[in-house]
Amino acid sequence: MTGGSRELGAALFEKTCAACHQIAGKGKKVGPNLDGIGNRGLDRLVEDILAPNRNVDVAFRATTIVTDQGKVLNGLIKRTEGVRLILVDSEGKELSVPTDSIEQRILSLLSPMPANLGEKLTEEEFRQLVAYLLSLRTS
Repeated sequence: MTGGSRELGAALFEKTCAACHQIAGKGKKVGPNLDGIGNRGLDRLVEDILAPNRNVDVAFRATTIVTDQGKVLNGLIKRTEGVRLILVDSEGKELSVPTDSIEQRILSLLSPMPANLGEKLTEEEFRQLVAYLLSLRTS
């Protein structure tokens, strides 16, 4: 894959990815922090974007909670605060659930990252995004 503008990719990241990912303190902390993501290299980066369910860290697997009132909540478990479980939904919003109201907790093996991102982006947009992400390297 050649070409791509880091600047256009950064704007696309902000529009498409920053709702869940953070770079240099900007964006939300739902998914993994992407500082230094360029160190992974092109092949791994493309795999992470196009096949997000292939290699999901347990800390970033979605959980479905069903409450005793029948309410269904989805998100990533971030922490427990006393008798409350804190989930972060796909928009980065924290949801607080009393632990004694949880009827069922289902851990998914899948990533909450959209598996069809490659279909939503044009080839040019994908190239721009990858160019930006590859530029994020740490020494």
